[in-house]
Amino acid sequence: MKTERIECYKNLETLRKSRLLVYITSDRQNAETNIGADILAPFANHLDTIGDVEKISLFIYSNGGSTLARWSLVNLIRSFCKDFEVIIPFRCQSTATLISLGTDRIVMTKQATLGPIDPSTNGLMNPQINLNGQNVRVPVSVEHVNGYLDMAKDDFGVKNGTELKDIYLKLTDHIHPLSLGNVYKSKAQIKMLAEKMLKYHNIEAKNYS
Repeated sequence: MKTERIECYKNLETLRKSRLLVYITSDRQNAETNIGADILAPFANHLDTIGDVEKISLFIYSNGGSTLARWSLVNLIRSFCKDFEVIIPFRCQSTATLISLGTDRIVMTKQATLGPIDPSTNGLMNPQINLNGQNVRVPVSVEHVNGYLDMAKDDFGVKNGTELKDIYLKLTDHIHPLSLGNVYKSKAQIKMLAEKMLKYHNIEAKNYS
């Protein structure tokens, strides 16, 4: 199977006329892995082996992960090539979507999906749950916090400042204020980065079937 996979990668390089990087994180139940800040060193090693080239294609499958990795990874890969594209076979969510925005073009199959840029923060002040006898910190999703506040406004008619303050204070009973501050910082950061990365794109749609 490994031999067949490597042969497919070589064929893809020939088809795209580029050098290929493959990055896949598991989405199997109880074996999930996410994009982490520790990816930069392995990518740097692979890129040093490839060297400076005209074009690099990143083949990516991921449900997302750390928001700390995306800008650094895009800049790292771009420093080794003039043309940087991403190939999306299926899932490319959250932080993986943001990485894709930093390429010159996005190549997608018919079943490929991008997703909302809704990273989760996982700081030291995040809430904890007991999982299999161990205390595990729970990531706080930017979109979940926004959804909670929007629900209060849309479904329960919360409008004025005093009511919104009470809703927010109720949230702090379960999520530390510093974690919520981290959510706000991430929200502002991803908006700024998405706008920067979109400037790389010449958007076009093609049917390769």
